[in-house]
Formats: sequence, structure tokens, C-alpha cells
Amino acid sequence: MKESLNAVSIEKESNTGKGVPEGAEILLKETRIRVRKIENGYIIVKSSDVKYQESEGNTSWAYITKEFYSKADPLEIKLKNKSLADDFK
Repeated sequence: MKESLNAVSIEKESNTGKGVPEGAEILLKETRIRVRKIENGYIIVKSSDVKYQESEGNTSWAYITKEFYSKADPLEIKLKNKSLADDFK
């Protein structure tokens, strides 16, 4: 059975976060990565909260989010003929 798309409204999303201004000093950076399984692969969402200081001395925050597609599971650990512990020696 084929699914039909009966939508009341459709919106296109875009990544509209401002980045860190050029020349600013990064004071703190926290990054989170989420992986979501979809029918034909995985969506990886990388979010960063960056506290920075501009040359004038003002501090501010930038919130940056990027999304990526991966056909393979990015969390799967692939090792050939050795254990995970051996990989860290």
C-alpha cells in the first residue's frame, strides 16, 4: 500500500544560527551529538553552544546546529579481529 502525503501545510527548515564572529576568542564550547534512525539511514545532529569574547571585550553566545545524513550507523564500532580494549593500546 502506497502512503499519500495529505498535509495541511509544508515548511522548509533551515539552519539559521549565527556563528562566532571572525576574530572572536572562544571562551567555552559545549557540543552535543544526537543520532536518530530513519528508514534509510541515520540523521546526525551536532549542536554547539559557544561563549565567545569579541575584540571590544563584549561576551556573547552562539548556538550552532548542523544536521548530517549517514547511510551507516555512526555509533557502530567496527573492529577487525580484535577487541575494543586492544584498539586503545
